[in-house]
Amino acid sequence: MASLFISYSHAESELAHTLSADLEKVGHKAWIDFAGIRGGQHWISEIDLAIRACDFFLLLFSENSLRSDWVERETILALNINKPVILLICDDTRIPVHLVICPHLNIQDYERAFSELSA
Repeated sequence: MASLFISYSHAESELAHTLSADLEKVGHKAWIDFAGIRGGQHWISEIDLAIRACDFFLLLFSENSLRSDWVERETILALNINKPVILLICDDTRIPVHLVICPHLNIQDYERAFSELSA
């Protein structure tokens, strides 16, 4: 199954944790910061390695993530190294020009979006 990096604003932590657990249940390997970084590790390097190693970069896209410097950095890295970026739309925030070409799913309808994502 696919290796997935989940990028999110901490305002969407609950959704990110649920998504990660559900993806793992169906056999995907989901990398998320709370589980992917252990004490004593250099977290910036771990994030970099995880993005470079993933098959798909999942962005929980919202007004909060749009304002997050770390989400922006992670997304720019994923785009620069040509990782497939999938937007999981959390609210009605307008998608910026550099992300409009990315496929997206409306995760506000979680069951439907998860079904499409995990297929």
